[in-house]
Amino acid sequence: MAEDSAPRCQSCGRLLNLDVFGTNASGSMNFDYCRHCFQKGGFLDLDITLPQMVELSAEHLAHEMDVDTPDAIVFASQLLPTLKRWRNTAH
Repeated sequence: MAEDSAPRCQSCGRLLNLDVFGTNASGSMNFDYCRHCFQKGGFLDLDITLPQMVELSAEHLAHEMDVDTPDAIVFASQLLPTLKRWRNTAH
């Protein structure tokens, strides 16, 4: 399972590294979000809800954590509400 201290995308929970950082409007790297969620200073899917993101994130989380999808959904359901993008939203 991935380390809890590893940096994660503050939208989808994906582990962050130089290959997956998103970009700011200036083109510089954004160290909070991955390129699958955030490019050119904005979110790619503005209308996605937290429950939809949990479902969407489960596949890549299952792969990176080497767990089955139901376990990844449980993990995502616990992790995503604590991330910067979702912290102050109604669930």
